[in-house]
Amino acid sequence: MAEANQNIVDDEVFSEGENTKKKRGNNFFTLVRKALLYLLYLVLLGVFVVAVSTITVNTLQRQYQITNASGPVIADTQLNITEDLDFFTQVGEIRGSLLDDERKTYIVEIYLGYKPGDQLTLQELTRKRVQIRERVLFYFNSSYAVDLEDTRNEIRIKNELREIINRMLNNKINEVTIYNLQVIDF
Repeated sequence: MAEANQNIVDDEVFSEGENTKKKRGNNFFTLVRKALLYLLYLVLLGVFVVAVSTITVNTLQRQYQITNASGPVIADTQLNITEDLDFFTQVGEIRGSLLDDERKTYIVEIYLGYKPGDQLTLQELTRKRVQIRERVLFYFNSSYAVDLEDTRNEIRIKNELREIINRMLNNKINEVTIYNLQVIDF
């Protein structure tokens, strides 16, 4: 009987050893499984952050393009001129009356830009200075104060003046700069 008890005790010790080995084995696989699960969570979180960032950037770019779209771009605007120019400044100050019902007077001084060192254009501008003043005077005399005071019309005015002046010249100017423009109530 003592031997039977010894066998039972040995069986219990043996089975406890197997359980300990099983528990250790289970603990290792549990830890590996948890580590892989955390790694999967991190990968999914990274994918989520990248997706949200991409969507946000694309949305902001689309909104920026919509809010900054100002209609068709005029190809021949004086704001696009980046070349160095010489300026003819002897047109002088021009004064006249506007078409408004209330009497309004304008005072304008313009400079005419041409290619640097172009002596033919300079000579022609000097020779036709009086005719240029007359055309500019006529242009502004046929305008209203609202058109001249609105800064959004400045590019249009400069382009129209350039076209008017270039029609009377053989050597074309590149730019008209409005040095001074005032509208005064009289």
